[in-house]
Amino acid sequence: TANQAMESLATDGYCYRRPKHGSFYQEPSSGKRKLCAVLLSKLGILDDEIEMEYYNGLYIYGMENEIDIASIHSSPEKAFRFYHNLDKVDLCGMVILGKNAVDSTIELAKQFPEQRFIFLLPRITSILRPLPENCYVILNNDFDGGFRLAEYYASRGVKKMAILTAELEKDDLTYQTRIKGFLHAADKYGIKFDPENDFIQCNPTCKHFGQRQSAYLATRAYLANRNEIPDVIFAVNDNLAAGSLEAVQSLEYQNCIAVTGYDGVFRSAVIS
Repeated sequence: TANQAMESLATDGYCYRRPKHGSFYQEPSSGKRKLCAVLLSKLGILDDEIEMEYYNGLYIYGMENEIDIASIHSSPEKAFRFYHNLDKVDLCGMVILGKNAVDSTIELAKQFPEQRFIFLLPRITSILRPLPENCYVILNNDFDGGFRLAEYYASRGVKKMAILTAELEKDDLTYQTRIKGFLHAADKYGIKFDPENDFIQCNPTCKHFGQRQSAYLATRAYLANRNEIPDVIFAVNDNLAAGSLEAVQSLEYQNCIAVTGYDGVFRSAVIS
C-alpha cells in the first residue's frame, strides 16, 4: 500500500524515485514550459565572438535543464510582455548580453519585480550604477584574468614582456584593467617591462575588424631593429594576438617570442 502511494505521488509529480536510494520530494510540475529570454546586442550575435560564446553557454545550460531560450534582437519590452503573457510558458526572466538597451531594460525590471534580469557583461561599462533588487550583473574580472595570465608565463621563466593594446570607447575600461593585471604580475614576479618602449599601440582609428591587420603592422614595427626582444607579447584581445602572431612568424621569431591573447574565442584556438 505504501509503495502504491509513493508511485501515485511520483505519477502526479510530487516526488521522484531513485532505485536503491529512495523517494524524494519535488515541486509539482505546472505543465508549463520553462523559458528564458535573451536580449542580444543590436549588432547581431554573429558580430561579437565573445557574445556568441556566452549565448552558446546559455543554450547548452538550457538544454541540460529543460529551459527554452528565446532570442530577442530588438524591442525588449514588447517581446518580454509577449512571453510573459503566454499561458503555456513559465518565464524565468531575461539575460541581457552586451550594454545595449540598458536603461529600457532597467525600467522593464521595475515593472516586473517578480522576474529576474541578469546583465551578462564581458566588459566593464557604465552599467555600474544602482539597480533594482531583481537586477543582477555578472562581470568578467579582467584584472584577475590579466594577472593570472602573466603569472602563468612567469612560472615558465619569462623574463621580459611587451603589451599590445588598442583604444576602446571612453566608458570601456576593459583593456586598461587587463593591462593593470599584466603589470601587477610583472612587478610581483620581476618580469622586465619598459613602459616607454614596450607598449605596442595599434592604430587608434582601427575598428574591431581592422585590429588584426593593425596589430600585424604595429608588431613588425616594434620588433624592427630591436636589440632586446621580449619573451612574450601580451595582447589585450585575441584579434590583436592573431595579427601579432602573424608578424612574429613573418620575422621568424616564433621560437623566441610567445604571443598570447585573452578572450579565448574559438577562432584563436584554431589559429594557435
